[in-house]
Amino acid sequence: MPGWQYALRIGLCLAAAEAIAYAWGQHWSYWIAIVVVIIVQRSFRSAIARAFQRAIGTFAGVLIASVLLLWFPPAWLLIMIIGVLSGLRPFLRVRNYTLYAAVMTPLIIIVLQFGDTLSAAVIAYRLIDTVIGFFIVLILGYLIWPSTYRTDEIVKPGFKKVL
Repeated sequence: MPGWQYALRIGLCLAAAEAIAYAWGQHWSYWIAIVVVIIVQRSFRSAIARAFQRAIGTFAGVLIASVLLLWFPPAWLLIMIIGVLSGLRPFLRVRNYTLYAAVMTPLIIIVLQFGDTLSAAVIAYRLIDTVIGFFIVLILGYLIWPSTYRTDEIVKPGFKKVL
């Protein structure tokens, strides 16, 4: 069973994300599934740390992107911002996952919204969807699977021990 546990956990989380997205009916609810896929990990300990880091980074990133896009910068400036954020990604990914998420989120939002106007509703939905995805992973991806609480797991470098 342990070999299949990761597939079952991510499958259950994605099914819940899609069910919530379908029931909610909001256009941008794909963000819930994206958050789920990014957070669910094989290792319980690194996943809990990563989930909190992702949530904090995403909130910061949504706020950064919102300020940028609500300001309506010219396309050439957005392209420069995309270049800078893209350049920071590889460096931050190995150094600090929270900052990495804070850079990736505005990068994704800017690319997805490029040429469109950003509304306060989209910003709010992204934040709400992140929280929903986080709780789906926390509850369905980890808390209901007692065998994921093994104490002999090795914590990956860069992640703090949680338990």
